[in-house]
Amino acid sequence: MGSDPGIRTIVSKAQFKFSSVLLFGASVMLAVWAIATWLQQGKFDTALRKVFERDSSADVTVFWVGLMYLAGPFFSAVFAIAYAFLGILLLRRPYEWVPVIAVLLSVPVSAVAVLAYIFSGRWYISAIGTGPGKSAAIREMGVVAHLTQWRFTGWYHIMSVGFGLAVISCLAGAVALMVALGACVVPPMAPTIPVSPGANKQFSAFAADQSYCQQYATAQTAPQAAAATNQAVGTAILSTALGAGLGAAIGGGRGAAIGAASGATFGTVVGAGGAGYAQMSLQQQYDILYGQCMAAQGNQVPGFSPPPGTPPYAGTPGPTPDAPGPSPYGPGPSPYGPGSSPYGPGPSPYGPGSSPYGPPPYPGMPVPPPG
Repeated sequence: MGSDPGIRTIVSKAQFKFSSVLLFGASVMLAVWAIATWLQQGKFDTALRKVFERDSSADVTVFWVGLMYLAGPFFSAVFAIAYAFLGILLLRRPYEWVPVIAVLLSVPVSAVAVLAYIFSGRWYISAIGTGPGKSAAIREMGVVAHLTQWRFTGWYHIMSVGFGLAVISCLAGAVALMVALGACVVPPMAPTIPVSPGANKQFSAFAADQSYCQQYATAQTAPQAAAATNQAVGTAILSTALGAGLGAAIGGGRGAAIGAASGATFGTVVGAGGAGYAQMSLQQQYDILYGQCMAAQGNQVPGFSPPPGTPPYAGTPGPTPDAPGPSPYGPGPSPYGPGSSPYGPGPSPYGPGSSPYGPPPYPGMPVPPPG
């Protein structure tokens, strides 16, 4: 994804909406097929009783095989409700766990679409173990298949195969979009470390430093975010391709579909986990770059120090709020202007005379000069 946050937000919303549309489409097809198959239950039970009525275990056989027949529409209905609920959550509030659940469900849903829709249940609807011997059970189930040709021809068969392929296609598209969303690593949007202005720095200068250093850190980490995103998406795509290849080699067409879904699930989980670690590492690198830049600008960053010899920021020169100003009283003559002393000139009241404390102390012997 691009580094522009506005474009990235628009693309993410579009991906979520389109993913929800694909999930709703798969939900509708699963529900329609479940209802149509359930409505054919009576015809299927009639064919079962007609074939197995000669066996003493007819009731057990009809009940078990009929239960296997209903397993397809039952799980289809459950998955239809689940995907409708997940689609609503994607539209209203895309929780992080919604794509993971949707991708995980794609494995059993793909299996149901292949086994019940495309192959009409012939791989799991069986009477073996219900009373008749193995050979008799296989032979008599062949007769049941002949009596229920509507499962393999006509409108029901066309609908089943078409819906099965369409459901798998919808899930593959939704999984691809969710892989891109889950594996996307974006440049961090803001630092997570505390920074305070330097000594005597005004807040406007501090805000300018913040803006510049955030742009610097974003530019430095953007290439690493793109590389991490490409690696995570590549992991998911490679896992999907390997799963499809192994499934096709083991089980043919149905194995390819199930293998692709399994590989997509594994790739999504691995890609999302790797993207989370990459995002954490990228945030740490972003914080380091941002902190170094802010410290170089003379700001206070815990764990960082400005380059040696960097003088403190002096700020913009200007009057301080405590600067002295002109006197509110202005210049003028002192109210105590010059004039004659009120005590006037005259002799000291303590005029000359002998000291009342006696003669001065003895000055001592003169000291001879050094010889």
